[in-house]
Amino acid sequence: MDEEPGVGIYRLHVWLRQISPMIWRRLLVRSDITITDLHHTCRSPLVGAMSI
Repeated sequence: MDEEPGVGIYRLHVWLRQISPMIWRRLLVRSDITITDLHHTCRSPLVGAMSI
């Protein structure tokens, strides 16, 4: 990711609750991400994991 001045990177650990085995993903997101974009970013890899 190209970093711009003043923009940081957050590392998130996202998991699905009440499911076994635990399904989780580690995501890197920019600090200026919107809530809507964060929702789509978190949801997309987890939805794909549930369709296995």
